[in-house]
Formats: sequence, C-alpha cells, structure tokens
Amino acid sequence: MFQPKKNKQKINSTESYNSPGEYLIFIILFFITGLLFIESVKLPGIFQGYTHRMGTMPQIMTGIVLLLLFLILIQMIKNRYRQGTVKEILFHLFSKEVIILIFAVILYAYLLKYLHFRITTLFFLWGCMYFFDTKQPLQKLFISIVVLILINFIFSTIFKVLLP
Repeated sequence: MFQPKKNKQKINSTESYNSPGEYLIFIILFFITGLLFIESVKLPGIFQGYTHRMGTMPQIMTGIVLLLLFLILIQMIKNRYRQGTVKEILFHLFSKEVIILIFAVILYAYLLKYLHFRITTLFFLWGCMYFFDTKQPLQKLFISIVVLILINFIFSTIFKVLLP
C-alpha cells in the first residue's frame, strides 16, 4: 500500500512488493521466538509427555510460529529476496504514516487521563480510520461508536473491568 514502486517485482504472475527490512524483521522474530521456545521447553508440556500442563500451549504456539518463520525463509530464498540498504530500511520502517500513528498512540495515552476512556477512544478510533481513508467520515464515526459500545460492554459487563 505505501511501498515505493522501485522495490516492486513480479512473482508467479502476481504483483508483490519487497519490503527492504524483511530479512532484519525475520531475524528479530526468529531470535525472539527461538528464545521463547527454549523457555517453553523448560516447562512441563508436550515435550515432557504431558498434554494438559502449563507448558503445552507455549510449546505448541512457539513451535507453530517457528515453523511458519521457516516457511517464510524458504519463500524468501525461493523468490531471491534481496535486502535493501540501511537508508531504505529506515525509510520503510519509519514512514510518515508510522510516525503519525506512533504520535497518535502517545497522544491517546496522554489524553486518556484527562478526557477518560470513552471520549478519547472514540476520537482515536475515528481519527485512525479517517487518517487511512478520508472517504465517508460519518460511516467511520458510526463504526467507531459501535466498536466503542462493544468494547465498553465486553469489559464492563462481561469481564467486570473498570475502564479509565
């Protein structure tokens, strides 16, 4: 969506975009998931012969993520992915949209203390949707109100959590 056209390449007659930092993100995800997998194996679970202990889900989930990362690596090698320069990676990771959204989240967290949950969340949801697509602002406002009502219902009524 926001990818520069110079990184575009044809793969299997469908258009695909190379993200300049894909190897970097892949390595970070693989490292973090590998560490989590090693820690999960220390808990009693599937690898210790138990199917109902506390380590079962972490072992299964981290195992699945490692398998998916391995499949992504095979796809990257098969498609002859080339890593971009550091400048391209930084430009891709910290594009204008990302910087604005980071600022919006920080502003949301700051205003939450003063305007409380409902008003701040309504403006945040509507603002984020409007930022990505300026068409039909009233529809986006309606969607934001419905989502806010659902969030409020789920946390206040079902989970009995006091929202700020």
